[in-house]
Amino acid sequence: MSRKSIPYGLELLKVQAEEQKLIVGYHGGSHGGKMNVRALHFQDVLRVKGKGLFYWAWQNGIGTGKSYGQRLLMLNALRG
Repeated sequence: MSRKSIPYGLELLKVQAEEQKLIVGYHGGSHGGKMNVRALHFQDVLRVKGKGLFYWAWQNGIGTGKSYGQRLLMLNALRG
């Protein structure tokens, strides 16, 4: 996440890797074949520094694997 934060208007304040899984599936259609995806769940604390860039990342996800439900951003406001 650290290398992804700056281009998307974010400042990374804290990172915590929580869980890693191996997901096995199959491509359909013209891709065909077995597919293995490693999924890692992070819980980060970020500061939004570029509102427009952040909004784009929130709508579109970041990085590779978006079509497999990876790189999605779930948000919660930090209070305090």
